[in-house]
Amino acid sequence: MMKKLLLGGVLSATMMGQLVSAEPVPLTPEQQEQVMQMLPMGPAISIDEAVKGLPEVLATVNGKNFTKKDFADALKKQFPNGTLPQGVTAQMVVAKAPEIVKGMIQEQLLTAEMEKAGFKPSAQLVKDIWNKELAKAPKEELAAFEQFLAQQKMTKEQFVEKQSQDVNMQKQAALQLFAEKVIFAGVKVTEADALKYYNDNKARFVQPQVDAESEKAAVAKANNLIAELKKDPAKFAELAKANSICPSKEQGGSLGAFVKGQMIPEFENAAFALKVGEISAPVKTQYGYHIIRRDKSEAGDPTGSIRASHILIKIEPKMVQIPFDKIKVELTSMLEQEKKGEAFRAYCEKLLKDANFKLLIAAPAKPAAPAVAPVVR
Repeated sequence: MMKKLLLGGVLSATMMGQLVSAEPVPLTPEQQEQVMQMLPMGPAISIDEAVKGLPEVLATVNGKNFTKKDFADALKKQFPNGTLPQGVTAQMVVAKAPEIVKGMIQEQLLTAEMEKAGFKPSAQLVKDIWNKELAKAPKEELAAFEQFLAQQKMTKEQFVEKQSQDVNMQKQAALQLFAEKVIFAGVKVTEADALKYYNDNKARFVQPQVDAESEKAAVAKANNLIAELKKDPAKFAELAKANSICPSKEQGGSLGAFVKGQMIPEFENAAFALKVGEISAPVKTQYGYHIIRRDKSEAGDPTGSIRASHILIKIEPKMVQIPFDKIKVELTSMLEQEKKGEAFRAYCEKLLKDANFKLLIAAPAKPAAPAVAPVVR
């Protein structure tokens, strides 16, 4: 729900959005710790230090230079202490500078157009947008949002009030309203448009479904393997390696020793009911159909344990078509968001072109493709 706000994050991707999310995303303490562990270690660097590797003039717009100092000053507005978040390096800033500079200029031009059209930032505007989003949010999203608020010990009213006092949020709310009224005016996707897209892309709208036929095929395969084992029980390991989908196939299906409570009930009940050397009929669990063999216990095995091997046969689902009526609302919304995205990008590109925007720093070259395509397993 939060990502739907403020142009779905399009505007918040300017400034340092490409390096550090400008839109706060609530994380659990465990997630925060994981993120910190992924970041490169080292002290946080100053913005002035980070931009040293850039040329003096980064771009021109409307005949004026956009300098390294302009870039640094804009970053300092977002990070008033003059220091970048820990983990952001000077190399990252230089590599992402072309994207960030373009985003900065784009935001300036958008703001100018917004003001010209009479859209003014205000606390009330932020409140109106949040209240509208909260009123139409799906139950699951609203529940997750309320859980986040509970962690923060805030009510919805307190949260909205706090958001409304944020100057940047007020500006982005005005930009969102401007986009909805001006940039997205006329953007609409009808049910007929969605149906045409659905019919033209039916292969995209399928889902796996296990039915009686899928079950029958898995049972038949399991029974065929059991028939082979009755003729030659010594082939168990060979058949496990060739047919099982369980990693234990690399050990010929052997699961080693285990006691009651270690396996899922259906498997465990069948395994403990077997005599040593006996092979089960197909046993169904949530993973598929198992052919289980009770193995001889070994010295040192835990008291009350048994040994067993198995061959796990997957139930292959069929791919079935999702009816249009089931997804038409979501599909229509998705296509409308795509159209809005296209309209927004086109509008911004026109603004940049009309302002004679020229980027004077090149984006880093993409790594060359390998001479031989890698094998994907």
